[in-house]
Amino acid sequence: MSIGAVVEWRVFKYGLCPFVFVILTLLWLAVRFRNLQLIPLCLALIWYIQFLRGKSFLRVAFAWVIVVVFFWFPFDVSIIRRPGPPRIVPLVMGLPPRDTAARGGRGEVVLGGCVASGLEPRYVLVW
Repeated sequence: MSIGAVVEWRVFKYGLCPFVFVILTLLWLAVRFRNLQLIPLCLALIWYIQFLRGKSFLRVAFAWVIVVVFFWFPFDVSIIRRPGPPRIVPLVMGLPPRDTAARGGRGEVVLGGCVASGLEPRYVLVW
C-alpha cells in the first residue's frame, strides 16, 4: 500500500467519515425525527467506534440503510404513556374537529399538533 493511499484512508476514517456521520445524524433528526430511528442510530454509532478500532465499515453502512428505511416507515413508537394496553392508533395532524379531539382524549387517536410537514407517520404504537 502506498503512502498516499494510507493518508487517504486515514483522512476518510478519522476526518471525513465522522464529519459525514454527525452532519447526517443532525440532518435526519432535524428534518424528520422518529423515535424508531434512534435504535439504528445508536447501532451505527457503536459500530463506527468499532470501525475506528479496525472492524469492517459494512456494519456502519448497514445501520445507515436501516435508518433510511425507518425514515419512510408509516408508523412510529410513542414515548408518551397512554391509557390502555399497547396498540397501534392513527396519528392526526392539524386542528382536529371536536369528535376527533374527544377520541384523542380517550386514547383512540394521537393528536400530533397543528403544524404538519407531510412527513409524519400515519400510525403510532402507544402504551
